[in-house]
Amino acid sequence: GRILIRILMLTLSNLAFIASIYIAYKREYYTEAVVYGAVMFFSTFYHACEAGEDVMSVCITRLSVLQFCDFYNALLSIWVTLVAMASFGPKLTGFCQVTGAIILALGAELDRTALWVFLLPAITGSILIGISWGLRCRRQRNFKYPASRYRHVYLPTGLGIVLLGLVCYAFLQTRRNYHIVHSFWHICVAIGATLLLPKRKYMK
Repeated sequence: GRILIRILMLTLSNLAFIASIYIAYKREYYTEAVVYGAVMFFSTFYHACEAGEDVMSVCITRLSVLQFCDFYNALLSIWVTLVAMASFGPKLTGFCQVTGAIILALGAELDRTALWVFLLPAITGSILIGISWGLRCRRQRNFKYPASRYRHVYLPTGLGIVLLGLVCYAFLQTRRNYHIVHSFWHICVAIGATLLLPKRKYMK
């Protein structure tokens, strides 16, 4: 019973990404929608495979493959969300997405659980956002970019939820509460991505 509860929490919590996929598709972020779908799929089957402890495991392929796909797509989801927030033109956005995907694949293979692998897309993406938004503000000669509703509501709320999940993931997670804290992390990331992915009109 304990193993079943653990599996259900770790797998079903990924259903929160359905909202992220829907919002991304509705706002015409099709690459992001595919990445969020991959996160949901591989995270679900990775935890279904590893959480069962050879008692109730459901493994569609080798655990090592599922682990790589889970971590890699999680990193990629961070990257594509930040690139979308930077709101470059389609050519530069595509360049950043593909370049990031190649570098993150290398990082995930080298040491997928290392802190630097997660910090690399987060810091680089944040720098790109700062440059892009800074240039827009300079051209407009004010600090009203992006739109007020995104700056004052969606951005701080989304960041707050992701940071809450990150603090729990980094400092509160233990072997005993892993299924609870990690499931909460899944939900925080999914909700955060939904809030942080901007409407096109907010970035004009």
